[in-house]
Amino acid sequence: MVKSIFKSNENYNSNIINYPYNSLSSIVYLIPILILKEDIYGKLILLSLSISSILWWGKSKKSIRYWDTNSVIGVELWILSILLNNYKLNRLLIGVLCIKNEIIIKYIIVILSIFIIILNSNIIINSIYILSLISKLSDTFYGYKYGTCLFHLLSGVSILIFVNDIKKI
Repeated sequence: MVKSIFKSNENYNSNIINYPYNSLSSIVYLIPILILKEDIYGKLILLSLSISSILWWGKSKKSIRYWDTNSVIGVELWILSILLNNYKLNRLLIGVLCIKNEIIIKYIIVILSIFIIILNSNIIINSIYILSLISKLSDTFYGYKYGTCLFHLLSGVSILIFVNDIKKI
């Protein structure tokens, strides 16, 4: 079994789905796709995140972890590109794909998360997103076994609200 970059303490199950709560909660990333109208890239990157996360927590294969972490970065870059009104930021994902060092990837994810919080002016989205990050960290560092599942649900809701907000722009 390959370890996660941000480990989870959900009970490992070697049957069909290794981490069922983490895997099934990843479905939430599909919901914003339903209200995204013309942003094909946004739809594709959210679809990639949802599928890769379901498979990563379901089977824990190294190649899927690589796909999942890059999908996380892709979604973060996509959100930042909207916040900064600079769609070219999404091109940075191509460079990130070349990085194999897990520590660097972890720092990229954290730094992009901080930029999203700083640049986003919607306090509701930021509050939910911060709660999602606290949930994830409570799993990784303090053994709260439902933390990653809660992270998926809360970050998915924050993305849904974000997508709903950008529809109004």
